[in-house]
Amino acid sequence: MFEALRKLMTQDVTAAAGDVANADHRRRLATAALLLEVAWADDTAAGAEKSSIAGILGDRFGLDARESSTLMDAAEAHRHDATDLYNTTALLRTALTRQELRDVLEALWRVVYADGVLDAHEDALLHRIARMLGLDHAELIALKLKVRDGPAD
Repeated sequence: MFEALRKLMTQDVTAAAGDVANADHRRRLATAALLLEVAWADDTAAGAEKSSIAGILGDRFGLDARESSTLMDAAEAHRHDATDLYNTTALLRTALTRQELRDVLEALWRVVYADGVLDAHEDALLHRIARMLGLDHAELIALKLKVRDGPAD
């Protein structure tokens, strides 16, 4: 009887750990997919933008270059399979804190400005994503200016 109870409790803990890892992977994949979507908004994902994404993923999730590349490949496949941005943004909106959502939006602006050019399609896409993430216009503009103008010294 005790052995059966121990197995049941161990399975619950193992399943819970698997659920946490799976949820974390989905958040990482969703973040990477949004970053790539923004990089492709102007129909070209320049080397600077892809390099920026790899750096952002590495910094944000503690990944090395190989892990960032693997995540980017998975996110690119996810991006191609997705029919819209709703599921991706909904996952992040429900899983992240408001500050984490702001951090994602700031990372998206970093990708936009990685090539030094703000394309109208990129700007429109960031406005749409911010709304879908539940962030307001003031937050969108504040993060845009922060990234565009760089750190105040």
